[in-house]
Amino acid sequence: MSWVGYIDNLLKTGHMDSAAIILHNGNVVENRGIMQPDELAAIPKAFTSGASVVTLGGQQLHVIKDELSMKMSKGNFTACVYPTTQFYLVGLSSTKSSANLLCNDLGRVGDYLTKNNF
Repeated sequence: MSWVGYIDNLLKTGHMDSAAIILHNGNVVENRGIMQPDELAAIPKAFTSGASVVTLGGQQLHVIKDELSMKMSKGNFTACVYPTTQFYLVGLSSTKSSANLLCNDLGRVGDYLTKNNF
């Protein structure tokens, strides 16, 4: 499956309206939706540094990080970042979808990619 296919599958869940795959160095592999490349490029540092606020889709979102993912929210916006061996999967919803639902969707794809050394 192509990277576009993974993004399409994530968007088809209906839990997010933007999704992206980025490398650990911040380079964007695939992005669909309202998240900007400079916002996505900042994700790796935010994930590893324990940032308390991250900007995605033009919104400053408050961060809650657990051992597997980084969940964010503010108002109607929710987001999740899920790491794999080589990538970060990022999902954003502007419709107050649960960050847990986003993380579950990203986690399924992320676990598959990790099993396949991605």
